Amino acid sequence: MAIRIAFCLLLAACAAPRSEDNDTGAAPASVVRVAQENSGKAVTLRTGGRLEVALASNPTTGYSWQREGGDTAVLAPDSTRYQPSTTQPGLVGSGGTQILAFRGARPGRTRLVLVYRQPWSGGASSGERWEADVVVQP
Repeated sequence: MAIRIAFCLLLAACAAPRSEDNDTGAAPASVVRVAQENSGKAVTLRTGGRLEVALASNPTTGYSWQREGGDTAVLAPDSTRYQPSTTQPGLVGSGGTQILAFRGARPGRTRLVLVYRQPWSGGASSGERWEADVVVQP
């Protein structure tokens, strides 16, 4: 019986969250998601937070969303990924969504400007733009 109790206590100790993993005293960084309809609007996030901008894209055309403006010391680039359309999966040439992610690096304000263009030198621009005033708070 004592062995069973010791075994149960050992299992409970292994399953319990460790204080260094879950008791940091800090709230997890938030994610702010925006899309095409948010162009021209203000966006606010906290330092360490993540801004994800989801925009329609079709990489088979040679175009992609590129950052053209904004202070990288305030809003640092984080990652970019492409999600194909789920309405016609596997269809060659079908579009999808490009998600550009940025991290609030330090408190401040910047104007984030994204343009849809061919990324190589001298590449054409479609004329499409997405922009927003981004405020990063402490």
